[in-house]
Amino acid sequence: MGFDRREWSHTDFVAEVKDTDTVKVYARTPFDETVWNQFAAGIRFVEGEFDDDEAFQRLGETIDGLDELRGTRGNHAFYLSIPPEVFEQVCRQLSRHGLAQAEGDQ
Repeated sequence: MGFDRREWSHTDFVAEVKDTDTVKVYARTPFDETVWNQFAAGIRFVEGEFDDDEAFQRLGETIDGLDELRGTRGNHAFYLSIPPEVFEQVCRQLSRHGLAQAEGDQ
């Protein structure tokens, strides 16, 4: 799942993830196109700003959709590669939109 201000399509974001070669360089096993395709089927991108409530709503809806489609049942982690000065704001947004609590803790 990617979240950024960029206007990327799903296809563009998937291509960006694959083209960075990170998935190939740091894989524990040799790159396998079939495995990549299974993984890539779960990749999503949500466009938005850190102060945009609607974007975090879309993020939540996208995560819910993946839970349904991929059977992840709320099992996610957030890797926040963001400037330190917006860390608190993003954490508050995640919490406000029910994304920082385990199911049933909301």
